[in-house]
Amino acid sequence: GTYTMSGDLIGDWYTTKFDVLGFTPSGALRGAGKELFVGCFDADGSGSCDGQDPTGSMTFKFTYTGRFDMTTGALLHGRCHHPVTGGTDDFEGVSGVLNFHDDPVTGCSSYQGNLRF
Repeated sequence: GTYTMSGDLIGDWYTTKFDVLGFTPSGALRGAGKELFVGCFDADGSGSCDGQDPTGSMTFKFTYTGRFDMTTGALLHGRCHHPVTGGTDDFEGVSGVLNFHDDPVTGCSSYQGNLRF
């Protein structure tokens, strides 16, 4: 999938690989994969990528856990852990981790974490 990021990270988030590691009859799913972010870190908090904001791409590996309603297929709960694996341009040498939590009501995810670059 492709997702639009807002907040401290502004840009596009791409899932480039997703492997299902397990799925139970109760609807619990475990997965892992790789992702790519392309955009900026909104260092000045302006809500847009300005000339002073670090820009480039970051790659991540991730693990995912979620639970789905087995009758409707609707997501009930989901979260994922994203350690940084690399970066380009202003994100070269970046390290850190982001954690996402899915909101099944809005279909959006919130994130928090630490990035060092």
